[in-house]
Amino acid sequence: MNDKKTNFLVWGIVAAIATVVLSATGFILALTDVFKMNAFLLGFMILSAGLGITFFVYGLIVNGGYETATGYILFCVGLTLLFVALKIEWYGILFIDLALVLIGFAILFLLKSKKLIVERTDEKPGYKSFYEQKAEKDAEEKAKEEAKPEVVFKHPSDDVLNKKD
Repeated sequence: MNDKKTNFLVWGIVAAIATVVLSATGFILALTDVFKMNAFLLGFMILSAGLGITFFVYGLIVNGGYETATGYILFCVGLTLLFVALKIEWYGILFIDLALVLIGFAILFLLKSKKLIVERTDEKPGYKSFYEQKAEKDAEEKAKEEAKPEVVFKHPSDDVLNKKD
């Protein structure tokens, strides 16, 4: 099990390095006017969306909530930068981002739904209330007291004089 997680981590690191290389390549291509857009916007968009996808997939594989949430947030930042680059109106970007946030919460609730269910103690099998436990403890102590032999103190002179009652 631990080797699998190590392999997933190694592949995640490789994917993150590939994302950084791809982002730098996009940045350089935008600087040389191959892409007619802001170089920083393109580089940061590729970097955040790529790392977001990497973290999101890694989080889904290892069932990690923090990795999944971080990946989803980074992916949403990358999408927002894409919408800015496409010159979509600000209220359209805001509406899409709010929808993405709600979808992100739904994804996290689905992934972590088992941990969100609170199991009450009184619903567990074999549950005993405080008063039942106290009554059992008192009964055990009373049984121990009754099981002890009664201690009789003899007067030392009884043994010496051989007196018996």
